[in-house]
Formats: sequence, C-alpha cells, structure tokens
Amino acid sequence: MYQPEAEVSMTVNVRVINDPPAALVAIVMIPAVIGGLCYLAYNLIIDFQSYSAPYNVLVGFYYYTVVLPFKSIGMVFGFLNNLGITPFPNLNFCITLLLTVFYIFFQLFILAWICETVGEGMVPVLFVLPGLLALGLLILQILFLWLFAI
Repeated sequence: MYQPEAEVSMTVNVRVINDPPAALVAIVMIPAVIGGLCYLAYNLIIDFQSYSAPYNVLVGFYYYTVVLPFKSIGMVFGFLNNLGITPFPNLNFCITLLLTVFYIFFQLFILAWICETVGEGMVPVLFVLPGLLALGLLILQILFLWLFAI
C-alpha cells in the first residue's frame, strides 16, 4: 500500500554569541603573557653587572647563553649591511641576509653540538641549575635577614 509522506517540519534554534570564544582569547593572551615575561626577564638579565656578588655571576650566565646569541644576530646583520661588499645596495642586502641566515644556522649547529656532547637529558638541568642556585641563595639570604633582625 502506498502511504503519503508525512510532512516534516524542523525548527533550528540559532544562538548568537557576541563574546569571542575562549579559545580565541587563549590564542591571543597566552603568547602575550609569555612575551611579557620574556621582556621582563630580558630587562632583568641585561643589567647583570649591577647585581651583588653571587647573583651577577649567575645572571651573567643567562646573559651570555641566551641574550648575547640573540643580540649578536642583529650585530652581525648591521656589520655586514654597513660593510658594502659590492657597489650595489640590493645585492649587499641579499648577501647580508644570506650570511645572517648562515650565522643563525651556525649558532644552531653549535647548540646541537653542545646538546650532543653534554647529553640531551642534561641540557635542561644544566640550564636551570644556576637559576635554582640563585633562588636558593636568595631564600637563604632572606631567611638569615629575618632570623637575625633586631
């Protein structure tokens, strides 16, 4: 027997959200917070000479292992750009860019060699160790100042 098709009616409820989704906020805020913390750490590290005796050496470790390699990329680019290898400025820029990229790869090669020599499991430990030592010295200093306060 033939049965006629039943009439189907569907209603779709659409909810309009005016607020940005939480994922979009996280995508924007997490890099902003990380960038702000890196900027704060950079400003604390570049002034390592002004710290007192044990701290200037420990912060200087991070200056020479983190900040100086990044700053040297800009110094190498500026030096090569002002060198004037050829009389053509556009060719000078291309050569400078190529040699700067080569310098970055050279730094990465040195980093890979250090990781291979020391052992990949030990690199994070050796990198964090001076910071933990500085934190321990700071806690001991605060503790002794508090204990012997008059």
